[in-house]
Amino acid sequence: MYYNINSLLLPFSRKTKKTHAMICKNPECRKQIDERKSAKRCYCNDRCKNRAAYIRRLEKDKHIILFDKKMKKNYRILQSLKKKELGPIGYQTLKSHEFDFELMHKDIIIKTENGAKKIMSQVYDIRFMVNDKKQLEFV
Repeated sequence: MYYNINSLLLPFSRKTKKTHAMICKNPECRKQIDERKSAKRCYCNDRCKNRAAYIRRLEKDKHIILFDKKMKKNYRILQSLKKKELGPIGYQTLKSHEFDFELMHKDIIIKTENGAKKIMSQVYDIRFMVNDKKQLEFV
C-alpha cells in the first residue's frame, strides 16, 4: 500500500523564538523576571522601578536630596515642640532631638512695635528667634 505524503496528518510543530531571560534593571534587585507581560518590561514590579529612579536621582542630585531630608527633619522637630507650647527651648533640648542648627532658611529682619529690629530664623512656615539666654522662642 502506498501513501500520499500530502494526505498524511503530521503532528503540528511550531517554531518558537528563543526568549532571553529578562533581569530587573534595579541595581539592588537584579532578579530574573519570570512573568513577561511585555517585551519592553525592564523591572520586576513598580517598587523596583521607583527605587531605581530614586537611585538615579540620588546620584545626580545627592546634595539637594540630603538637604531636603534634613530640613524636613528640622521642621518635624520644631513642629512637635511648638505643639507642646513649652515656651523658650534651650539648645540642649534641640540637640537631644538631633536638630541641625546649620540648616535653616535665610534670617529675616523684622521691626517690632517700638521700632527695634529683631532677627528671626525660619524653617518653612515656622518662625522663631533666639533670645539673650540662647533659647529658641517661637513667634
